[in-house]
Amino acid sequence: MKKLVQILRLSGVIILFISNSQWTHAQTVRWDALNDSIQLILDQNHIVGAGLTIVSAGSNLESYFGLADKESKSPVDEQTLFHWASITKTFTGICAMQAVREGLLDPDKPITYYLPETRAIHNPYGSVDDITVRHLMSHSSGLRNPTWPWGGQQDWHPFEPTKWSQLVAMMPYTEIQFAPGSRYSYSNPGITFLGKILENLYDEDIEIIVRKRLLMPLEMHHAYFDVTPPYLQLHRSNSYAWTADGQFITHGKEFDTGITKGNGGLNVSFQEMTRYVQFLLQVAKGDDTQLLTNAEWAQMTQAVLSTDEPEESIGTIFFILHRTIANKEYTFFGHTGSQQGFRAFLYIDPQSGQGVIFNMNTELLAKVNGETSDKSRDVLYRIRELVFKYLAGNNY
Repeated sequence: MKKLVQILRLSGVIILFISNSQWTHAQTVRWDALNDSIQLILDQNHIVGAGLTIVSAGSNLESYFGLADKESKSPVDEQTLFHWASITKTFTGICAMQAVREGLLDPDKPITYYLPETRAIHNPYGSVDDITVRHLMSHSSGLRNPTWPWGGQQDWHPFEPTKWSQLVAMMPYTEIQFAPGSRYSYSNPGITFLGKILENLYDEDIEIIVRKRLLMPLEMHHAYFDVTPPYLQLHRSNSYAWTADGQFITHGKEFDTGITKGNGGLNVSFQEMTRYVQFLLQVAKGDDTQLLTNAEWAQMTQAVLSTDEPEESIGTIFFILHRTIANKEYTFFGHTGSQQGFRAFLYIDPQSGQGVIFNMNTELLAKVNGETSDKSRDVLYRIRELVFKYLAGNNY
């Protein structure tokens, strides 16, 4: 079928959509309505730049909003390199599933088998041997959420611990917060530990493992971890924040996630991230690939525990969200990301054969009862729910 490529540049928004002759006026109206709603939310919250891609068989719908960099006035486009934060966990998790298939990793073995250093962690509910790799992958290990047990907010501190030895030094000061496997509690150290296990198994850095096993096969050749290579710097998005006292600050383009990179260090353009979504959709619809089989996908998306959010469960790395839209039931699988000004989500809906990625480069902090709160999470979730309605074929 003949394809139409249309690019609109209106009031700082770039919208690109690819459609065929079946694209109807009603579909155009719905797409425009979605973009208008997102634009309004971004404007109301002074978001500098953002992007949205909806992926389906044969066509992608892409919208780009605002600026990648205020100083140079560079607009966001399909080549803009965004930081995807915790969505990196899904890449690390798939590499772990490959290690299981290869017989190198047993998810039911204790983490102490692979990381003897973790024996120094205090577990008031029993032995550290009770914590398994599977617990790490379902955020049910009892480990805390932040990487740092204390501090880490000063300008002179590293962004994240840069060496494994630093995390090892913190282990005697780390306490398990509940009996492993008894409930869900999101843990960045848990996935950092998983990344270290893979490094030990393959005798390679987690960045190299992810690159060889996912990025290269998916032709995500411009994806990278942490500091931007010189030849890509013109495409790198800056990151920004509105502080709790109403000040606007520029975080800067570069930061080093150090030893935690398998937990949240990946930078990718929308153009290349789309290939990852297409891969997930292919596996989810029943195809076996060398990178991930349908049976492995089914295991990763089987609910293990309920989370703190309504109608949400954690599987193995991936989150499962249930929604009732216009009296119909929908299930979305994916992950969010939040780090250094970037706020993102990735979800797929295998039933409709569609997936979505969204990222914005500005965080919003506010004071709530004297404590600093992340208001940008609410913005991200509002946009996510609008997109879910769109994927379900509904209006707003």
